[in-house]
This record gives sequence, C-alpha cells and structure tokens, in this order.
Amino acid sequence: MHDEVTIILVLGVLYLSDTILWLPVRAVAIVRGFRGWHLSYPSKILGNEKGGLVFINPLMLPLYPPYVFRLDRVEQKKDLFNVRDIKKKIRKLKQETYFLSVLCSCLLIYVIIVIPIVLLSWGLLRSFIPLGVVLYSSAVLVAIIFFRIHRKLIPNQKWERVNAIVRMIVCPPVAITAGETLTLRIFQSHHPLAICSVLGGQNMLVEFSEKMLTHSDHRLEINMQMNNLNLSKKLIKFLQHQRIEVLDILKQPTSIDEGAVSYCPNCLCQYIYQEGTCPDCFGVSLLPLEKKISND
Repeated sequence: MHDEVTIILVLGVLYLSDTILWLPVRAVAIVRGFRGWHLSYPSKILGNEKGGLVFINPLMLPLYPPYVFRLDRVEQKKDLFNVRDIKKKIRKLKQETYFLSVLCSCLLIYVIIVIPIVLLSWGLLRSFIPLGVVLYSSAVLVAIIFFRIHRKLIPNQKWERVNAIVRMIVCPPVAITAGETLTLRIFQSHHPLAICSVLGGQNMLVEFSEKMLTHSDHRLEINMQMNNLNLSKKLIKFLQHQRIEVLDILKQPTSIDEGAVSYCPNCLCQYIYQEGTCPDCFGVSLLPLEKKISND
C-alpha cells in the first residue's frame, strides 16, 4: 500500500508542478477559473523583488491554457490592437486544438482518478505495467498531435517544439498541459490589453488598463520620452474606443497627509520620502506628489 500511495503522490506532484507559473514583477497572466477569465499578478507573499508565483486551476489547464505577457516587452507591430484578428486567431486555435484539449482532459482524468483507483484496488505489481503502458501511449499520442498543430501554427519555433515533445515523452503527466506552449507564442504580436478586451470583457479591461497605465514604467509620458509616441497614440485610441477615460486613470491621488511628498503609481500608497521604491510593489519607483495650492 505504501508504494501505491507514493506513486500516486509523485504523479500528482509532477502534474501540479506545471500549474505553478513564475511571473516576473512586470508580467501578468490571463487565467481561466470556474467563473471565467481573470487577471493574475506575481504573488507578493510567494515571491521577491524579481517576481512571484501564480497558481492555475489544475482542472481548467487542459482546456484553457493561460496567456502570459511581459508588460515591459510590448513591441510595436502592425496588428497590435487588432481585436478582429485576435478573435479570428482564438477561433482557429480552438478548432485546431479541440481534439488535443479533449485528449489532455481525458489524460488528466486518467492520472488523477483512474490510476489511483486501480493502484489501490489491484496493487502495484498487477497494475503497474498496464497503467504505465496506457499513460505512456497517451503521452506519445498527445506529443504527435501537438507536433502537428505547433508546426502548422508556429512553424518557426522548431526548438521550442522539440523541447516540449521531449518533456512529454520523458515525463508523461506533463503532456496534460500541451496547449500552454501554443498560447504563449500565437498572441505575441498583439497587445495584452487587446487580448484582455476579447477574453475578459469591460471589467477586466478597466482593471488591466489601470494596472498598466499607472505603473511607473508604463506611464504614457515615459513611453513618449522613449520614442514610443506612435505606440502611445495607438494605446490611447484603443482605450477611448473601448470607452475608458485615460486621463482619469493617470490623474494623481489626493493627498491624505500633509507630510506626503511621493506615491506609488501601482498601489497608490503615499510616502514621506521623495525618492525610492515602494516596499509593497517590488521595483516600482515612487513618483512625486504635487502639493495643492490652498486658497486660504
């Protein structure tokens, strides 16, 4: 009984290890939960000044892989805010990966339900080889289907394709998360705000807009100083088209203390020292807080 439980725990740990993502401090993940898509940011508790962990629903991962974006690596491309093109890609991705998603879901059920029941009922000696053959065969089948889809949708990423297939063959439970590699590459040519508007709707778009525009490294004024004037214009135009007031997001908070001279653009906490970084938001530089002129 001890050996059976050990194998079950090992399989569980191998799969759950792929449901934990490490996000850099200026990154965000769009993750699917039971109630729909939502934004996930690097954990402040399980992290440091460079980033933090994000946990993905293990039951949703085979069907809805996460979308991960670096906010400090947004490139200026032609279809950056092309919502119609994003919707088209999502429909095509669903069509191409439908069978793969179903197979990965069946593999998940096999790993977390069938294998434990058979091991505990028949014992390790009687069930180890049949269970192993089915698990390995399923992983190889997922790898073959993944190879064909990846080569069709992302033909230039050969080494990424080979690396993912090797991981699936060496560690069969990893095959459950085969779709994650596809989503990480297909939408790199689009701005995360545009993808957010398609997946999460208005509420998530407003939340993400505030998070991105108020971050000290992504304020429109700084983007313009970095010769990204065209990108800033496109960003403003897109947000206005989505009925989001950019000026309301960028306005400074009201001073709550006479001694406050700076504030964090991420969490809006105010501080009595002029320079430095926010201790709660790793790496976010403080901005000067303008004093309001009294009429008295």
